[in-house]
Amino acid sequence: MPTAWNARNIAIITPQSPTRLVTKAFLPAVAALSAFEGTMLFVSHDIGAVAQLCDRVSVMYAGQSVESGDTRRVLDHPGHPYTAALIACHHDRSAGFVGIAGAVPSPLAPPPGCRFS
Repeated sequence: MPTAWNARNIAIITPQSPTRLVTKAFLPAVAALSAFEGTMLFVSHDIGAVAQLCDRVSVMYAGQSVESGDTRRVLDHPGHPYTAALIACHHDRSAGFVGIAGAVPSPLAPPPGCRFS
């Protein structure tokens, strides 16, 4: 798992498709790191992990920030359709595998405006 470390900052990037086993083993270690004074950047598709670990969240789609703010507010009242779709995909909110329809636009020729439209 890629990490970067210096005296006051931690960056953690999780697997794109987390399994419950990886998440269950991984979260306590990350939570312990958050007790240290400093900043942690946590990059993940796992909304449940984000809800447990982060004070603030920025939701990105195709390299563009679509929504950011206090984690609880963003997750309880998503203001962007991609944020709502991402939350709906979480295993606690769906009976089976749920995907997000459509295709991510090319980063070489992104459409004007919102890339999720």
